[in-house]
Amino acid sequence: MTTIRVGDAQRQLPELVAATAHTGETFEIVADGARAAVLLGANRYDGLLETIALLSDPAMLGAHEAGVAEIAAGDVLDADALALGMREAGRDPGAANRPAPVASHHRLVVARSAALALIDTVRTPDALALFGLLTGPLVDDPRAVGTELSAPALSILYSCQRGANRVVFRIDEVRRIVEVTAIGPRADAYADHR
Repeated sequence: MTTIRVGDAQRQLPELVAATAHTGETFEIVADGARAAVLLGANRYDGLLETIALLSDPAMLGAHEAGVAEIAAGDVLDADALALGMREAGRDPGAANRPAPVASHHRLVVARSAALALIDTVRTPDALALFGLLTGPLVDDPRAVGTELSAPALSILYSCQRGANRVVFRIDEVRRIVEVTAIGPRADAYADHR
């Protein structure tokens, strides 16, 4: 983090904004010898908000921890098994939402509890939209879809939102796998943001 005086920050604002956007650099702005503000990039800010939301939601945090354990134990579903589970539950994802194994850059692995949350508890239109997200944009370019979380305990974790739902996932670039650890309602979905 670079410290800069408020007058200098005012004169250099376009350059500072460009630096936060392109390099991720953070600037601490000092006024009258005291910290007054911090300038950080939008991605970093979004990551902080998502991190706070996840850490403030004990149910989702617990679901994530259970999902990590299930993935470690091999208790997972792939995209085809997830599609089958949705069809068996009367939530046919349709041909447009079925996974295209050749086109995907990553393979999808979903912890059993996350898959069951999607199949059994998410409202049908939202479930179909989430299935489309998981088997399309998420496996094609997970970093573009997700927000990297910003806590040491949550390193290498990402989160994305669709409607009133949150998806928590990890990316294994070596094996080219996206591991979905939790799917559930966003506790902050209807929060009053003033």
